[in-house]
Amino acid sequence: MTIKVARSADARLPAMGGAALATLLAAGCSSADSTGSAELNGADAQVNVVEMEDLYLVALEEGEPARFLGTLINQSAFPMDVTLSDADDEVVVTVPADSEFAFAATPTFFESADVTPGTIMTVSIGVGSDDEAVEIPVVDGTDEEYRDFAPADPER
Repeated sequence: MTIKVARSADARLPAMGGAALATLLAAGCSSADSTGSAELNGADAQVNVVEMEDLYLVALEEGEPARFLGTLINQSAFPMDVTLSDADDEVVVTVPADSEFAFAATPTFFESADVTPGTIMTVSIGVGSDDEAVEIPVVDGTDEEYRDFAPADPER
């Protein structure tokens, strides 16, 4: 199953309505916390009977290890293996029947992030015979919010 996402505003909207819609969307795109930084949302997806909520990767730099954050929710009465992969890494986690798998409680890593922190990385997520490409934000492990989840780097 492939999900297509519009990447830019459609210029065919009437000028007045389009401007009003753009203003409303811009006002609701992000929220600021007490430090003034924008709130980032992780990726959400559904593959077969497993729902993915708020998926992130935390990395210090491109090419260094990347740790998953977020939750997998198995909506099945059977345990499900979930395969997460990119061009050079693959990990498999088992989500118990009718249960959740929290990456924060069970550290799970790619050996290397294929992109720099602050960008998006495409990860293939497989459950059973279904496979979905999901764009997951890669956050900077040096940021205070993610520092505790950053893969260890002995030189830092």
